[in-house]
Amino acid sequence: MVRLVFIAVFLVGLANVIPAGATAVFGQEGVKITVFPNPFRSVFSIQAERHEFPAKIVVTDVLGKVVYQKSVFTPQRVDIDLSQKRLTSGVYFLNWKSKDNSKTVRIVKS
Repeated sequence: MVRLVFIAVFLVGLANVIPAGATAVFGQEGVKITVFPNPFRSVFSIQAERHEFPAKIVVTDVLGKVVYQKSVFTPQRVDIDLSQKRLTSGVYFLNWKSKDNSKTVRIVKS
């Protein structure tokens, strides 16, 4: 019973997550974040337009364990290389956090 309640709460919490392959758009000024390719093998890129700095990128697995994090201070494309992390194929979550905004994007490792 407890396991079913946990799964239900987890799935309800995913309702605000952008689906894989999508572009996350957030913020009053229309801050746009694009993650590509999605699904990825070991490297993916993040392109942010009209973004706020500094920003923090955090990648977690489905259980919430942080597998990667990086701070970004300048406007540029950010390449994330997870080849050294020995991650299994599956779903991960990328969270972009800035002073006034936070957005989570579902990413898939193939």
